[in-house]
Amino acid sequence: MSTYGDAHAAWYDELYRSLGKDHVTEAQRLLDRVSDLLGHVPASWLDVACGTGQHLAVIGDAVGDVVGVDLSEPMLDVARARLGGRVELRVADQRELDLGRRFEVVTSLFSSIGYASDAAELDDIVAALAAHVALGGLLVIEPWVEPDDWRDERTQVVDVEEGGRRAVRVITSRREGDVSVLEVAVVSAAAGRLTVEREDHRMLLVPHERLLAAVAATGLEVVSDVRPSPPPTGDGPPDRGLVIARRPAEGAA
Repeated sequence: MSTYGDAHAAWYDELYRSLGKDHVTEAQRLLDRVSDLLGHVPASWLDVACGTGQHLAVIGDAVGDVVGVDLSEPMLDVARARLGGRVELRVADQRELDLGRRFEVVTSLFSSIGYASDAAELDDIVAALAAHVALGGLLVIEPWVEPDDWRDERTQVVDVEEGGRRAVRVITSRREGDVSVLEVAVVSAAAGRLTVEREDHRMLLVPHERLLAAVAATGLEVVSDVRPSPPPTGDGPPDRGLVIARRPAEGAA
């Protein structure tokens, strides 16, 4: 069983591109949104669970001080090749995040907040993210699916081919109480070799109000709360909404 993200690393970009996920447009829209809220282009940015760095490729062109962290070294290897040293990249677990500094914008995108084992750990993750937000800065969280929107026992198959290589990813999902369980297998063929990799994703199903409470407990104020509409449907990457909170410019350590 591989570490989270490892089985996806070599094929992540192609797989999600085939599903219609547009990282470039997402990153540009987010950059425009936070710049409007701040009144200027942010001077520093931390992207937590940055994956292969597709969002960072856009953000790094506009922001001078950018750091990306991810738990998967193979994912970061793809990001390093993409970014060519323009962005500082580190291996780090969001559950134990402590970089010893703050940023004007901290992002947790593509539902990475869902990788909390329970509500208490969700609080810890949100607190760790918030601790890295500078005075007057912003925390941006893209939530995972809400409990009432979860559709159980689904199977998704994605088949991609590029440059003589081919991969098939199969995801099957189910619910165990408040946790969604996604079993993932990636079968790839390249240079006459067949590779099969497995990984399990366990993601907490949290009511939206509970996430907002976790953010409020850090002392940050929610300034934008965009809910998904309609609820997640189809096989492509859904719109899961976006929560943006601000640390007060004064009165906070």
